[in-house]
Amino acid sequence: MTFANGKDKAFFLGFLINKPSSRTNDAKVVKKADYKSRISASNKYLRIPVKHLIEKLSNQGFCEIRDYKQGKIIPKGKVAWINLSLDEIVNKYNYVLTGLINYYSCAKDKYRLQFIQYILQHSCAKLFGRKLNIHSRAQVFKKYGTKLKVKIENSNKTIALK
Repeated sequence: MTFANGKDKAFFLGFLINKPSSRTNDAKVVKKADYKSRISASNKYLRIPVKHLIEKLSNQGFCEIRDYKQGKIIPKGKVAWINLSLDEIVNKYNYVLTGLINYYSCAKDKYRLQFIQYILQHSCAKLFGRKLNIHSRAQVFKKYGTKLKVKIENSNKTIALK
């Protein structure tokens, strides 16, 4: 079976939809724990288009793509949020990350969101550093921890990046 574009992939509603392939185009053998299993070639998988997500994050000011193929993606602090308090900044980043995690929860390759989480975490650290005149992400992580835990204003509670 081929999709409308003649390939085994399609982009729909933010997902890459593809089917497993095999030599005979009828089934794919997958090795599980102690046995081999056949998967019908009619199965379709929802996958996360990480490159597309990184481009969207870049357009929104969370990162800069220097060379995608070599992995040169540099997190940037979202300067539009610099006037917010630290707990509001963490909340905004959590909204973005939680939204992506929830939307792509049905994808087969959820582990690929770890890189998106890394970009958002370091983007938040860069914004903290810029706001507080801290010169490196390492110093920000040393002060606030790797989850960027901060106190909520007018409260004894703390909030952390997910």
